[in-house]
Parts: sequence; C-alpha cells; structure tokens
Amino acid sequence: MRACRDARSVVEAVAAHELRTRLALDRVLLEVALADAGANAQSLRSTCETLLASNQAHERLLASLLTLACSDRGLKRREPIDLATLTAQVVLTPRPEIEHQSLRLVTTLAPSPTTGDAALLERLIANLIDNATHYNHAGGSVEIRTATEAGQSLLRVTNTGPRLRPHDVERFFEPFQRGERRRTNGADAHHGLGLSIVRAIATAHDAVVAARARPEGGLAVSVSFPTYFIEPDPVICDAGLAAGLAAGLAAGLAAGLAAVEVELPISIAPIDGAPGMKIE
Repeated sequence: MRACRDARSVVEAVAAHELRTRLALDRVLLEVALADAGANAQSLRSTCETLLASNQAHERLLASLLTLACSDRGLKRREPIDLATLTAQVVLTPRPEIEHQSLRLVTTLAPSPTTGDAALLERLIANLIDNATHYNHAGGSVEIRTATEAGQSLLRVTNTGPRLRPHDVERFFEPFQRGERRRTNGADAHHGLGLSIVRAIATAHDAVVAARARPEGGLAVSVSFPTYFIEPDPVICDAGLAAGLAAGLAAGLAAGLAAVEVELPISIAPIDGAPGMKIE
C-alpha cells in the first residue's frame, strides 16, 4: 500500500511540474503580447490561437491523468465487447498525422470478444493508434489487428519508426516518458502518458500488455484479454410440457414422417425433486 502511495505521489509531482511549466509558457505569451506596442489585430489573433491550442493541450493532459487514476481502481461494471467492432469505430476517427506523414494504415479485424468498459477500451485502442502514428516516419505504416488466439482475445498495433533499444521499451510504459520522433514546427502535444494509460486500462481489464522493439525500427504492442463467449441459458420445462413434447414426437413418427429435426440435444433431468426435462 505504501509503495502504491509513493508511486502515485511521484506521478502527482511530475503532473504538477508539467502543468506549471505549460502555465508559465502561457503567461510569457500574454506578457509579450501586452508589451508589444506595435501589436495589431492579426498579431493578437495569432497569440489567442496559440493560447487556445495550449489550453486544449492542458485539457488533454488532465483527461489523461483522470483516466489513469480512475482505471487503477478496477472496473465497476463489465459488458460484452468485440474488440474488432470497437477498433473499427476508433479507426474512423480522423487523424491528421496519417495524412501529413503519408502513412499507410492496414487493418485486419477478426472477431475478438471480451468484457469490460467500452469507454476505457476505446481510449486504450485510440492511445495505441495515436502512439503508432505519432512516433513514425514519413511514408511509414501502421498495422492494426484483432483476433482470438490460444483462448485469448488479442489486439495488436505495429508501426514503423526509428530504431529503439530493447531495454528502453519498458520505460515507455511509465508516465511522462516519450520516445524520439522527427522534428516538427509545432509543439508536441503528447505528454508521455499514452502507453502508461494503455497499461493501466489493460490491468483493470485483467489483460496483459507485451511490447517489443522491431529490428527494422518501430514498435509492436500486443494486448491479450480474457476471451468471452456468450453461452445460451438452459431452457427448462416441467414434467407436463416434457410429456407433451414426447407425445408430439411419437405422433410425428407414427404419421410416417421421414425425419424430425431437433435443434438442441435433449436430456432428462429432475426439476425441484420432480421428473422433468432440461434442454441444453
């Protein structure tokens, strides 16, 4: 328990540092704009747009921290979810970086049933895809796959990108750890929380995250969930209905029917201490 509190204190301290740094930058932008005697509508508008983008970055950071904190508490409710269906929905979300870097997006989505919180799983999938597109190179690719293998429901996201040292991969799943990416003209809106949130959500869903550095460059991340199969509930009828069903079958045979189709195997079982029929 103490180790958990200590770890959470570290995350809170780093979060406070990140927020303080960004707020200080916003203040500098305002001070420069106010001190510029020759400022005009266009320059002030540019400052406002920069501050708006910074504010949106604050919101994303706070949302990420809230998700990370809440997912550590476990799930309050679960519902059946197909990872293939959920992934297909997330893929439809526009991602400018895919177009800007001319990335090739490849999806192979086979049924992958599990249970959990749809909103959190959507965030897990989105973070993996965002990470794969953000830390990539022009003309690269992102491959997304869902499947059921060895009794597990699998989600795998693989991307091209810079070569990574294998011992650095585990570090990327710690809060506020960023990988290297090509330089751009804009600020990096990623806070190094994406993969740590993936792991926290996976843990809350009893899932296992595995990641490896690809020899040719980039990262491959797999998340294995417990598979969930929907089994029909047994249909139980009383002795009177069982006798009626048996009489109907006998009458059909006596009438010379060539065959009687029964869709479900039938076995006789007692119900509440009385003779009955259980259809399984």
